[in-house]
Amino acid sequence: LGRVVAFAKETVSRPVAVITNSTLLTSPAVRKEVAAADIVLPSLDAASPAAFQAINRPDPGLKIEEIVQGLKEFRREYSGEIWLEVMLVAGINDHEADLIARAAESTEPDRIQLNTVVRTPAEPVEPLSEEEMVRMLEIFPGAELIPDWDWRVPSGIQDRIMDSLKSSPCTLEEICRLHDLTDSDAIKYCKILEHDGLITRRIDGGKLCFQSSI
Repeated sequence: LGRVVAFAKETVSRPVAVITNSTLLTSPAVRKEVAAADIVLPSLDAASPAAFQAINRPDPGLKIEEIVQGLKEFRREYSGEIWLEVMLVAGINDHEADLIARAAESTEPDRIQLNTVVRTPAEPVEPLSEEEMVRMLEIFPGAELIPDWDWRVPSGIQDRIMDSLKSSPCTLEEICRLHDLTDSDAIKYCKILEHDGLITRRIDGGKLCFQSSI
């Protein structure tokens, strides 16, 4: 991981981020390698063993108390930005939101970001509604809500993207330029169209391209 982060920083002139489920931050060696990143986005979805088991189904050797302690140690060792994400799922871990909030605050992240299920899940679990998520801000004061409740492609944009990809494969950069989209919107729309089976991806000349599959 350390070599990957170092290579990314040498190759790309943008901040390097590491997204992690936090489990290996219990390791001093892993923390040292992750600390080379510019920003780290760990997750913390439980504060009790029961909720940890229900939402993450972890390896038996993983303990939520040790993971929280690992996050605390990482904060002491790392001077970069830490954005901690909390995924709230109805009936699974929302009942202990206050416990999670206290655990999250104890790790002293720069930001706490609250998320919920907004895309089709692998299992029949339910999201918190937008109103319920707003109420969670009373438990997590100062946190940010990051769910993308509008997980769809506007019809006009979808038609334009599909028309262009039927003509020839396009990179994300080309899709942005052709349709006047931001990077994040282009990535989001391509993920949705790919999930729906309308487009596929391939590597062409070392670059990621998308093409129509219909």
